[in-house]
Amino acid sequence: MNKASFWLVWGVGLIPVMLAAVMYFFEIMTPAAGKHSGVLLQDQHISDWQLVGSDRGNLSRWQLLLTVTDDCSVECDGWWEKLDKVHIALGKDRERVLLQRIGGGGKDLKSETLEQLGDAVWIVDPLGNLVLKYSMNDQPKLLLRDLRKLLKISRIG
Repeated sequence: MNKASFWLVWGVGLIPVMLAAVMYFFEIMTPAAGKHSGVLLQDQHISDWQLVGSDRGNLSRWQLLLTVTDDCSVECDGWWEKLDKVHIALGKDRERVLLQRIGGGGKDLKSETLEQLGDAVWIVDPLGNLVLKYSMNDQPKLLLRDLRKLLKISRIG
């Protein structure tokens, strides 16, 4: 009976750990809601864009940047209005986020590499790091959800 008790105690402790490891490494039954919706960007900084104008990347707040090429007009204008609604939906965190439009008659920012960037929405942290990129086909509510998560866990900006 001692051997059975010994293996029972080890099995009760070891089987859940092994099951959890298999689930983690093979991504079995992982929740999809815990992931971001945009394209995660790594090792990219806003200074790489070579922005010119009066506001060279305001590095004190989070930024939502809409890059607009000459080809995009109606769709990009629609996204600009949606971004304004996303900004309003942030509520008390609205002061932590700055909206900017680059190219396409935007305020006073232009980029020499705008054609390479394409039409997209970008989230930039207060340190100037590009965090997430959203295409024009993505839903604004996905951007809002990700931005709320970032603002919640961020202690900067």
